[in-house]
Formats: sequence, C-alpha cells, structure tokens
Amino acid sequence: MSANKKSFEKPLYKKYLTAVLLGSGAGMAALLAVIGLFALVLSVGGLTSSAAPVFSVASLCAGAFVCGFFVARRLREKGLLMGAVSGIWMFLLCCIAGLLFGKTQLHSAMAARLVISAVCAAIGGVVGVNVRLRKLRRN
Repeated sequence: MSANKKSFEKPLYKKYLTAVLLGSGAGMAALLAVIGLFALVLSVGGLTSSAAPVFSVASLCAGAFVCGFFVARRLREKGLLMGAVSGIWMFLLCCIAGLLFGKTQLHSAMAARLVISAVCAAIGGVVGVNVRLRKLRRN
C-alpha cells in the first residue's frame, strides 16, 4: 500500500474492544436464557434448591462459551487468548451485577468460577476461529 493512501481500518484497541463488548453482550444474553430455563426446570421439576449451584455454574459455562465464540468469530484471530479475556470480562460483569443487585458475597468458590469461565470462553474462542464461513454458490 502506498504511503499517500489513507487506511480506513479501525485502530486495534477499538477492534478488540468492540469485539469483546459485543461478545460479552451475546454471552450475557445466552447466560440469562439458560438460567431462565434452569429456573423453570427447578420450579416445575420439583428439584430441591441444592441443584441451584450446579445450574448456575452450567449457565455460566454456556454463556462464557457463547461469549468466546462470538468474539473469536468476529475477530477471526487469536481465539484462545481473546476467548479467555472475554470470559474473564464477562465473569467480572456478572460479579459486579451480583454484588450490586443481589445477595452475592465474595468467597473462595469465585476463583474457581473465574477459571471455569475463562476456560469455557477460551474453548468457545478456539471453536469460533476454526468454524469455516459458508459461501453461497450461485448456479
């Protein structure tokens, strides 16, 4: 590219920031959908409340996976790293929301949930980068 042509690409920080913010929004939407489904199963299924922590971790995993997938799908590079970063960001958003609006307290299990969220989002990031784009074929 010649020196006198202007490049209309976004700066790198805006590219990554928008991808992480959009991915965390998609991950939060997936988390809310799965947690709503699990709440329905708990209320209708007659399960005890001892199953709630398992369901909350499972919904966090699903939301983190979707978050990492969307971030990596948008960037098409660095799926493992960007997935893990987006999973950590989404976990921090969940913790802040829980501290502000709920009865969440800081405890040692949160560190394990942070690691679980980062790992699930990293896996989603790897899957998101490696999924091939479909091209429409016209005859």
